[in-house]
Amino acid sequence: MQPADDAAGLAVSTKLDAQIHRIQGARANVSNATSFVQTQDGYLKKIGQALDRMSELSILAQDATKSDNDRTLYNKEFTELKAYINTASTKEFNGVSLFSSNALSVTVDSEGGAFTMVGINMGASPYAAAIDAAAGVSTVPQAQAALTNIKAAISQLANDRATIGAYQARLAYSGDQLAISRENLMAATSLHQGRRRRRRIHRVRQGHHPRPVRHRHARPGQPDPPNRPSPPPVGSRPSRRLERLDFDPLALLRRGCFVGPQPMWRRDLHQQHGRFDATMVPAGDYEFWLRLAAHHRSLHVPQTLGLYLESPSSVEHRNRERAARTSTDARRPHEPAIPRARG
Repeated sequence: MQPADDAAGLAVSTKLDAQIHRIQGARANVSNATSFVQTQDGYLKKIGQALDRMSELSILAQDATKSDNDRTLYNKEFTELKAYINTASTKEFNGVSLFSSNALSVTVDSEGGAFTMVGINMGASPYAAAIDAAAGVSTVPQAQAALTNIKAAISQLANDRATIGAYQARLAYSGDQLAISRENLMAATSLHQGRRRRRRIHRVRQGHHPRPVRHRHARPGQPDPPNRPSPPPVGSRPSRRLERLDFDPLALLRRGCFVGPQPMWRRDLHQQHGRFDATMVPAGDYEFWLRLAAHHRSLHVPQTLGLYLESPSSVEHRNRERAARTSTDARRPHEPAIPRARG
């Protein structure tokens, strides 16, 4: 589309396109942030299970019927669980630490608006005390001290997981809003592009534009009737002309209609006569038109109502033999029912 077709509309459409691309970037940011907090929560869930077991070991180590040898065995598992938690606290997501005191700013709209996610710090004192090198369950007093620290760590972990859950909800709403905004902006862009296209087609019909168009009932190699203006040619060669047939339903059926772009049909017509026949590709719209022609009176409108751009890559032009064969198959059962009288 050229700026001359609709300069103001092109300017609006250009800005909308840019905003759509920014929204796509924001959606990517939100998606990555969602993956980040989900990964955080996955680790915290396993850390929580490790702390649960450590608290259980702390209670078992305080059993009066257990000897220090028994507590030493409990301490072996306790120590390994501490090592697991310590290792998990150093994990990263794409090079960014999952558990640090650094806050993360997440862009959530096309204008660069952001919200801040507070860091989940595994180096905080409740976690540090629970996995301290001196922590253990080798003796009863040691197990009692370990239990106190582990309970504090579990409480801190519960708060951290709640915080992550809140971030997940915020990100989900932000992602949904971005998707809605993108859909609405794309609809607005399509509206502006459609207006520019209609203005351009109007210019074509007035003979002011050299771009190729073809009428719905154009047939190759046929001259225009006398005293009728010729439509713009397809391509650089005047090889296709607009043929205006005498109005007769059967003549239009046999000579004037061909497989082409899908038209827009009223919903009540589909409710009355069914949907397109999926086996009639690429003539599903044509077969549906034939169904309607047998039950509805045709109306003669002498003016050209619309133009469409011929596309060599369309299904009917890629395989003309198939298009012709399917059109014949569509005509065969319906032709006897088409009224021969003028509509």
